Amino acid sequence: MVAVVVAVVVVFVVVYFLALTAGVHVTFIAVSSDDNACGLSGELLPGLTGPEGGTATESWGVTNYNTTASCTIQSASTSVPGFAVTGSNLPLTIPASTTVTLTIHLSLPSTAYSGPLILDLS
Repeated sequence: MVAVVVAVVVVFVVVYFLALTAGVHVTFIAVSSDDNACGLSGELLPGLTGPEGGTATESWGVTNYNTTASCTIQSASTSVPGFAVTGSNLPLTIPASTTVTLTIHLSLPSTAYSGPLILDLS
């Protein structure tokens, strides 16, 4: 009887931990930009969770701290295997001293993933 209870508990623990590790778990989004598009290079954004092979939409406010000139973000991409930018509201021009919402649509890897996502903006 004790062996049966132990076996059942072990099965539940294994299923629980497999459920936690399955899917796509982006721990944070790191923004990279060779030309420092609108001053965003090095910015860290919250992560996301989604199903393997699914999609995700991320939106956040981008502030142009320049008081005299607008800035423009032309494109977004990622080089992390399995991820792809499938759409966005780019190009996005942000007037001086203004905050505008940037929206990125992503396709997620078809296999389990846990780690950061690097988003390249230009």
